[in-house]
Amino acid sequence: MTIRWLRRPRLDISSGREPQILLLCGIPALMAYVATMMGIGLLGLSDMLGEWNRLQAGTLTLQLPADTSAARTEMALAVLRQTSGIAGARLVEPAETKRLLEPWLGPSVPLDQLPVPRLVDLRVARDAVIDFAALRQKLTSVAPGAELEERPAGDDGRAAARRAVGVLGLGLTVVAMLGVMSLGFAIWGDLARHRHVIELLHRLGADDGDIAAPFQMQALLLGLLGGAGGAVAGALTLLAIGGAALALRFSDWQVWAVAIGVASATGLMAMAAARVMVLRRLAHMP
Repeated sequence: MTIRWLRRPRLDISSGREPQILLLCGIPALMAYVATMMGIGLLGLSDMLGEWNRLQAGTLTLQLPADTSAARTEMALAVLRQTSGIAGARLVEPAETKRLLEPWLGPSVPLDQLPVPRLVDLRVARDAVIDFAALRQKLTSVAPGAELEERPAGDDGRAAARRAVGVLGLGLTVVAMLGVMSLGFAIWGDLARHRHVIELLHRLGADDGDIAAPFQMQALLLGLLGGAGGAVAGALTLLAIGGAALALRFSDWQVWAVAIGVASATGLMAMAAARVMVLRRLAHMP
């Protein structure tokens, strides 16, 4: 269904090439720039928080002696997988173990010739109750020398991520409110320059929607133009300076979905602000 105001006759009430256009385009661009960086940052932190939540109960590491046979290794994995509360058991590949040890021992150390223990990475289910003494006894019976070490779940980092998500969410709300207020003032100033034309059309009986239509259409176009430029700039800025830390890449569709959403929202907000301002001014006219 066609929107009603799009089918109305156009009235020549535009700003032309006046400097006001720069303001009506610059405010959405700045708002979209900040909102996009906050939105993408919120997306990255939310993914990190979700991963921490999946590991909320903590993780375990099983070390098997380097001379443990393949059969005993499989038996130890079978014991772990049959233990209630163990959500997953993954045998760390030697290449991955080498990458973990290189920062400590250096790349020149021949790790292939050292008795490096095999590592098994375990995930513990949330609220799981495990008899670790009995589990250690079973493991040592099938793989002598096996050591089960518990690691903390990272509650401090998870709490910090939650606080950061809350701050970013609040920041997005504040940016949206300030952006709408700034757009409102800019549009109000634009209306003041056309006050005589608006009053004349109003006295001649022009419909309020017809008078508001060119203003809101102009605000929509300028808002989309400025919002698109600001959103792309914000996405590129954040990906350049913090994409690796947030595990985000240029090819990540979620990043550009946020940018498109911010640009679209900026245009719609500008259009809504223009309509409200015009109708408010018309409501105060006799």
